[in-house]
Amino acid sequence: MFSFSHLVWIVIEEVDRFGDLEEALKVRGYSGIWKMRTGNAVDGCAVFWRTSRFRLIHEESIQFNKHGLRDNVAQICVLEQLIRQDNTADTSTLHTSSPSSNKVLICNIHVLYNPKRGDIKLGQVRMLLDRAHAVSKTWNDAPVILCGDFNCTPKSPLYNFISEQKLDFSGIGRDKVSGQASAEICNSRPYDFGRNPNTTGPLIICFKLH
Repeated sequence: MFSFSHLVWIVIEEVDRFGDLEEALKVRGYSGIWKMRTGNAVDGCAVFWRTSRFRLIHEESIQFNKHGLRDNVAQICVLEQLIRQDNTADTSTLHTSSPSSNKVLICNIHVLYNPKRGDIKLGQVRMLLDRAHAVSKTWNDAPVILCGDFNCTPKSPLYNFISEQKLDFSGIGRDKVSGQASAEICNSRPYDFGRNPNTTGPLIICFKLH
């Protein structure tokens, strides 16, 4: 059985029954926010946090269709860590941390799947990174945790852009940006990069934007 005891944040894509999920996680000590995709989609992205550890102080979303980048969405939320004043379990003893520390940006994105439209994938990711950088500056250079289903493979140009924040796009075909065209799709273990670095699936990257 899956254990929630060690999870501080839960970040999910393709969530189509947020109300049910919210109720199930609420009794386990979590609160969350959801952003539905635009167009005809019924699913979206969700971020949950353990309320005994963090509180939400800012949230916003990006609707990429407003920028000609399809119906995908992204979330940005700023969470502030709560510090317990003593060792009791009473949540009334919690207070917020100092204004210059213990804040973190959680970003969640579900990038366009279409392997042939690497230009749109890149545009979506770049827009999120640019906005995350701006929000981070607003909150004293808070570190950024970037999560999502990026629909790309490790070592692909898109992955390198995320990890290095730069990409020479010249000479790279739109269908080569994500690395999906040459990847092995492994249905039994779609997210296990440790066993096969060429499989596709969600990538989770943690870094501080400068």
